[in-house]
Amino acid sequence: MISNERIGSIEVGDLYADEERDFLVTTDIPVDKSSDEMSLVKIKCVYKDPVSKELVTANHAAEVKILRPETTGQLVVSMEVDKQRNRLRSAEAMAEARAAAEGGDLAAAVSVLEHCRKQLADSVSHKAGDRLCIALDAELREMQERMADRQIYETSGRAYV
Repeated sequence: MISNERIGSIEVGDLYADEERDFLVTTDIPVDKSSDEMSLVKIKCVYKDPVSKELVTANHAAEVKILRPETTGQLVVSMEVDKQRNRLRSAEAMAEARAAAEGGDLAAAVSVLEHCRKQLADSVSHKAGDRLCIALDAELREMQERMADRQIYETSGRAYV
């Protein structure tokens, strides 16, 4: 992703017929009490036509707006967003744990993975029994076990991670 605080872009690469990709975009939303609605993101699609090799801008751009009421009701968490957040959080924890293990600090590596597992267990999608979240938890647990000591890490943990 490329960003300058106000404008960002995501380089998707090649997409094929019926292929889907998920993108998790995190934004900081400023306080604004001037209206009950706020434009959050404007999305447009630019792609290279495979036949003509020319850049094409899709005719319709999408705008994501959020409501900014004085009072809010019960918080509703999007299951799909929660799953993607868990996926990203787990990948970051795995990378951080790997770096710690490679630096010789297996205790820190195991701690990073355990902290991520606790966050995962507290998530809405994990509590709902989402298969991705259960699989992520199993991966994190397996990594923890393979970082139990230096010998296990050297024989199988490093390759697994």
